[in-house]
Amino acid sequence: MTLDNVDSLEHSGPPDRFVTRLYLWAQLVRIPNTFTAVADVLAGAAIAGALSPAAISQSWPIIAALVLVVVSLYWTGMIWNDLNDVEQDRQQKRNRPLPNSQISVSAATTAYWLLVTLAFGITVSIAATQGSWYLPGVEFKNDLWRGFRFYSPLLITALLACCARLYNSRWKLSTVGPILMGMCRSGSLLLGISSGWYVGSSTVYEVPHGWMAVLGHGLYVAGFTFAGRREAEENNSLPVAIGWIVSAVGLIALAFAPWFAPNEIPLRMDALPTYPIVFALMALPLIRRAWTSIVDPSPKSIQLAIKQAIFSIIFFDAILTLQFAGPWPAIAVCSLILPSTLLSKYFRPT
Repeated sequence: MTLDNVDSLEHSGPPDRFVTRLYLWAQLVRIPNTFTAVADVLAGAAIAGALSPAAISQSWPIIAALVLVVVSLYWTGMIWNDLNDVEQDRQQKRNRPLPNSQISVSAATTAYWLLVTLAFGITVSIAATQGSWYLPGVEFKNDLWRGFRFYSPLLITALLACCARLYNSRWKLSTVGPILMGMCRSGSLLLGISSGWYVGSSTVYEVPHGWMAVLGHGLYVAGFTFAGRREAEENNSLPVAIGWIVSAVGLIALAFAPWFAPNEIPLRMDALPTYPIVFALMALPLIRRAWTSIVDPSPKSIQLAIKQAIFSIIFFDAILTLQFAGPWPAIAVCSLILPSTLLSKYFRPT
């Protein structure tokens, strides 16, 4: 099933019309990519819980709530992206639900605000129940930190929402656009890290490895966003190469993030040289795609490379999770590639 035969389904019975509507909304929010945002939160939770392994199991209600928050915010970003580009997409006759009027602008706008309200409602509820989920025996001498940790998910949610809205504006095609997209993805990882702050398993000073991962994740995403921001047009090699170089710097930061971890954190692999080597081997398929897009900067080549870069987020998050939380949480994160890959056969991820 593709969007090419959606119109014919509109004239079928009610079940088919319902399936069609679900299909169109799933296409609008880029459903295959949603699982990469979930992986970010889970990897962030693993990073934050590394100082206290029991924190992962005890803080699962907060982690589950933050997964729902990041999914809502990701969908708002995708919806507003298409709302912002709807006239341009109509001129280019792009096969998308909004320019084809298969979903109305008013319905998409309503969905956007409902999802924003849901995301903020969840994080406000988390802040309002402060102290309900903290780890037993944890005490904080700093009153400012005690207050910040309870409101950190709400503050990060606000930052994410602002970055997503600013990206989907006139700044999208400027130099600031890829930076804002990188901040969105860094914010997703940071949202997962805030689960550890909330329950008291770590503080902002105890996760230097987390801050390095946040920086690396942001550079990685900003780079391939810059490389592929004109993916539907013929390109030249220079901006594509610049974008992938920035992504490579981000991957290096991610590969060396465990080296910054406190000594008391039990790493599953040596920070040097084992972990960077394993990380580099995992990045090889992406490196091949990126090189091909530089040599042949055609729309198809760039789109394939960007698709590889997006789905690789799950694997990079999985190896981070393996390093800080062990094999079973890592397997859970890695398994997210299954629905992403399956759904990408029916929905375009870019």
